[in-house]
Amino acid sequence: MINWLVKKITGKQIVFVHRHRNTIPIIEDNQNRYIFFDPGFIWKSMGIVGKQNKLRYRLMYLFLSLVKPVWIISFNWLDKLESLYLVWANDHQRQFIVVQHGIYYGGIMRDIQEKYIKCNIMLVWSDYFRKMFLKNNPKKEFRCISFGNPVYNQYNRKCIEYSENPGDRILLVPSLTKGHRLEILNKLIENLLHLDFEVTIKEHYLQSRETKPILTEGCIKTEGDDFHLYRLVRSQKYDVVITDVSTAMTDSIFFKNRVIYFSPEFDGIDYNDNVYEEYLPNIAHSFDQLRSRSELFSHIDLEAQEQLLKRLVKTEHLSNDLAQLTENRDIKDYKLNNLEID
Repeated sequence: MINWLVKKITGKQIVFVHRHRNTIPIIEDNQNRYIFFDPGFIWKSMGIVGKQNKLRYRLMYLFLSLVKPVWIISFNWLDKLESLYLVWANDHQRQFIVVQHGIYYGGIMRDIQEKYIKCNIMLVWSDYFRKMFLKNNPKKEFRCISFGNPVYNQYNRKCIEYSENPGDRILLVPSLTKGHRLEILNKLIENLLHLDFEVTIKEHYLQSRETKPILTEGCIKTEGDDFHLYRLVRSQKYDVVITDVSTAMTDSIFFKNRVIYFSPEFDGIDYNDNVYEEYLPNIAHSFDQLRSRSELFSHIDLEAQEQLLKRLVKTEHLSNDLAQLTENRDIKDYKLNNLEID
């Protein structure tokens, strides 16, 4: 097998990994022991036989068997290709690993497909999510490891400090926003501009494609390098970050930005019934009553946002070292053992 030969020559093993913002840090931090290969190109090339053709999946299975990677790492299990990974891994005593790639809806899972594990190992951001997955999958044999957010794992948070008192620069980071939620968001922007804030808007990348764009007249719209959220929140050049149920909340808090929670009511499922609302006031209920900057700043609570982050994301003893996958074999990775979700 190719992996066996490569290990003999280089001392490293091959890992298949789909590149994503939450898998790239794992690649960067483990190159001394593994050779990482993104199978996406091979999979696309095999599409020549037909995207839904069974032959495409058989060819991919044969390719996996030829290379025999020590691990396959992805950020989801919703695609048929990822189902193939699990079948192949089980047939060949290998491990299909999925890395948690978001906070879901303010720390709560609403999508049925995401609740039920279809991998051998799940790397989650904290004990909170580990307990959640174990509770949702009581009869499945899999490992669920509190690994931390791979992006955060590359930073020593103790070296980051909150800036001094907030000023007039606001970064607005909404998730994909439609319908009446978009109308209310535009009203918030008007209010912020009326209070003489400098408003920068980072739209969701699908905003203009799937619905109407956000009102940006009088605002700064991120583009180019500044479209990268981690770069924006790491810079700490904004006095306040306003966001909704998205992962932008924990991203902003981790890099010690002051945050304000703004999430208008959803149609149908109430995604606002989440962990964020247990800690932070939702100003969507009262923003139209704001008459001054100080009234907006009164909704900032550094202690509460730190408690929120600590509950949802591992922030200490951080590492992307894949050695954890072979060292942490305690039975608690597999069983709930009467643990309750906090």
